[in-house]
Amino acid sequence: MTTEHKVALVESVKDTYGLNFVLDVVELPKSTWYYRKKHKVDYEEKFTHLRPTLEEITRYHPEYGVPRIMPELLRDEYKTTVNHKVVERLLGTWDLSILRSTHRPRPSGIQRAITEAGGWPIWWLRWKKLTFSRWFTPILLNWCMQMGSGRPF
Repeated sequence: MTTEHKVALVESVKDTYGLNFVLDVVELPKSTWYYRKKHKVDYEEKFTHLRPTLEEITRYHPEYGVPRIMPELLRDEYKTTVNHKVVERLLGTWDLSILRSTHRPRPSGIQRAITEAGGWPIWWLRWKKLTFSRWFTPILLNWCMQMGSGRPF
């Protein structure tokens, strides 16, 4: 049984049986009972004032991550100071997804040479069952030079 369930159970029967007896039966410390009674505010409710601000920032700057959102919150427009962990957690709970565009890395010189040649070096590698070893790289560089580019890549 979770602590929340225990607190709810104690709350429902404490007037009938007495607080101390019910806490002993449920094995809930008195300090936990009073702490939960005092701190009833949910995490999302505590920071509801931030939701419109975070929605606006993520709408206008979907590419921003948490490190860029933090200085944006400090601007004159919002004037809000919050820990970055709070922002991360709120973005996750409210499903305010941050759009990230991942770019494919540029092809290396070897990859470009292979695609320009129509892929025959790959066929040649399979046929010869070669791997990229110490002596293969100079052969490929030589081949690139012969293709007429004048430079290896």
